[in-house]
Amino acid sequence: MLKTISLQTDGANKKAAKKINFLVGIANYLVNHQIGLPIRVLAFLTLLYFIFPGAEKFFFLQHKDPETGLYKKGKDDVYFVFTWIAIFTFLRAVIMEYMFIPMIKFGGIKKGSQQTRFAEQGWSFLYYSIFWTLGM
Repeated sequence: MLKTISLQTDGANKKAAKKINFLVGIANYLVNHQIGLPIRVLAFLTLLYFIFPGAEKFFFLQHKDPETGLYKKGKDDVYFVFTWIAIFTFLRAVIMEYMFIPMIKFGGIKKGSQQTRFAEQGWSFLYYSIFWTLGM
């Protein structure tokens, strides 16, 4: 049997509820700032790139093999992947908010959950259409 967290009993449950509420608060912040947070991160990284030469790891692949001209895997690839996560998070949020949500509102759907569902499905369709085509 699963133990549920009650907000009204002993101290251990209250501590667990506080941890869960803290995590829910972080999740809500991230959801509500899907456009602003990645753009700030990308602006900071761009500024960092112009100030510190070591920040090029965020924008360019590392570990180039001079003989073949190809790139090898390495620990510095994490920085590059982090940048692209921020870029795709920003693109997803902007396209959903300014393309798909207005489209579905124009279609007459008022319920927020249905608008979000349509925007998510629209993003998936757009993303996979583009990258499937590029992959083929």
